[in-house]
Amino acid sequence: MYHKIMVPVDLQMQPMVENSLNVATDLATLYGASITLVSITPSVVATGATTPEQAADELKEMAAAHARKSGLSVVAHHMTTPDVPAELDTMLLKAVDAVEADLVVVASHEPGRADYISASHAGRLATFAKVAVLVVR
Repeated sequence: MYHKIMVPVDLQMQPMVENSLNVATDLATLYGASITLVSITPSVVATGATTPEQAADELKEMAAAHARKSGLSVVAHHMTTPDVPAELDTMLLKAVDAVEADLVVVASHEPGRADYISASHAGRLATFAKVAVLVVR
């Protein structure tokens, strides 16, 4: 049913990512699918912050470690943008097309008051993606 599963990864939020990655792993195992980890980081960084190259390397290592652990095909797809908060939703939708995903498994937080005014990134992805989106809490 699914062939390519995309998992958005915020490298700063490992526990939430772990939950969505576990679900994606179960589904990939069930359907014989591959997993693509996607991260989006700033293209311009402040002094002392993680560079785009360092973030890409960290994502590649995460993918390689998960591939060894799960026995699945897991690859990394890193993207940059000057303004991550403003562009994240658009970049995630572009990533769906770029990696040719047919399912996105994305972590999300429990909704708070602000989410009733403006949807979360996972909510926007689920609303606007042309493929199935599974939101994991």
